[in-house]
Amino acid sequence: MAYTVRFETMGDATPFNNGEQLKINNALGMLETILAESITLPKCSSINRWFGGGNIKSVLEGLNNMHKYLTRKCTSLTFVSAPRHPKDYIGWVRPMVKVGLNPYDSDFDNQLGQSSHRNNDNFFHRLNNNAPQSKKYTVKETTGTFRANCGYVNVQSGLRIYLTPGYLSGNFDENDRNDEQWFKFRCVAHELSHRILDTIDIAYGEHECVRLAIGSDKRASLNNADNWGLFLAEIYKFRNLRALPN
Repeated sequence: MAYTVRFETMGDATPFNNGEQLKINNALGMLETILAESITLPKCSSINRWFGGGNIKSVLEGLNNMHKYLTRKCTSLTFVSAPRHPKDYIGWVRPMVKVGLNPYDSDFDNQLGQSSHRNNDNFFHRLNNNAPQSKKYTVKETTGTFRANCGYVNVQSGLRIYLTPGYLSGNFDENDRNDEQWFKFRCVAHELSHRILDTIDIAYGEHECVRLAIGSDKRASLNNADNWGLFLAEIYKFRNLRALPN
């Protein structure tokens, strides 16, 4: 482990206890191992599932970039316990899809008069806020969305990853003793892809991410954070949790 890890608490959030800090450190260590193994021996079936055919080279490039980042001595990661998920950050790409704008078109920035859209989260939020009421996409924090709101990043906060109560107690499956480990690993991998690969949030969850992978836009799944999170978590689940009984 070449990187350093720090833990902070925002406002009235619950601080990470020693157990939660250990889980995050373990997830990072296992992620580093999985990245190295996946570069040497690519999991082609998983790559095809989460990124579609023809993207193996791009996926390996992404895995290599993540591994390089985590093995640099100068890399410092800060995990912040946040009291809540900022509402405007949820589902912020979907309004663009609804109004017929493709964030991956080469002309996308010119159409909207904004450069470097992937480095300006607030731009997407403004688009939602300024959209006609019929086009707005709103997510309320319900049981179904609680886990999806487990973390977020802020482009102006360096290598900080904010983890919310959805991460600490994300309605884990009581009948699956591995659910918490798998979910927390996926969350860390998802948020790190934002930081290292400059991914954005187009879709969440298995069904929607698979739809991206088989869609006509071959770059969409590569640019979506949850495709990376689910891909790496699938390898983790098979590699580390398969021997654990439920």
